[in-house]
Amino acid sequence: MLHYHFNYGLIWQHFGKLGWGLALSLELTVFSVLVATVLGLAMAVAHVSGNRPVRLLVAGYVECIRN
Repeated sequence: MLHYHFNYGLIWQHFGKLGWGLALSLELTVFSVLVATVLGLAMAVAHVSGNRPVRLLVAGYVECIRN
């Protein structure tokens, strides 16, 4: 049987840094989702436009990202 002794003192000692890291991760996630939504919407509108070169450019970008 395994007998572990977890030292939680290290976690409590750096709890402020862990909280700051969590907040930073959440901020970056929200920012990334907003930027991706705006870019995706802009590309979707450009793709349904009547301009063939823009449609091809957007389609090429989507294919590159997917592959």
